[in-house]
Amino acid sequence: MKSKDFPYKNSKDYQRKLINVAYAAIGIPLLFFLWLFLELMHNDMQPVVNEMSEYIVIIATIISVGLLVWMALKIFKSGLSLASEEKLLKEKLIIYEKVSERKFLLLFIASAITTCGLFLCANEIFGIIFAVLIVLFSIGNPTRDRISSDLRLNGEDKNKVITGEDFNFDY
Repeated sequence: MKSKDFPYKNSKDYQRKLINVAYAAIGIPLLFFLWLFLELMHNDMQPVVNEMSEYIVIIATIISVGLLVWMALKIFKSGLSLASEEKLLKEKLIIYEKVSERKFLLLFIASAITTCGLFLCANEIFGIIFAVLIVLFSIGNPTRDRISSDLRLNGEDKNKVITGEDFNFDY
């Protein structure tokens, strides 16, 4: 049964929505990044900024991406501690969805900054930065087991999330 404030019938629907958000957050910048990277590998791309500015852009990108990743993880972890205080599975899942979306938004911004850095500098170091972001997205991929583990579910709630049976929230 779906409710207005929780539109998911089961954990499969819930997970699908989170995965769509995660894949969009990495996929959209990845398309542009790959196009730019291929241009760079073909030697068709020249830096937009001068050499001195290139170093500034690289340092600013590394610092901003690092801060965004740190903020994403901090927000996610604090949201998990907030969710652990809730008694009802529905409330835990609502909090988890919100903090996951924020985490993926910050990682999207980090990916977009990296893509812009590649465009401005035409430097291979941005490939390394983007590869690190892809690894972080992969580690944080919202599987049903990960959701259950992150929320420290047990018993019937854990079984509902992992097996994908209907939630049937009556409260």
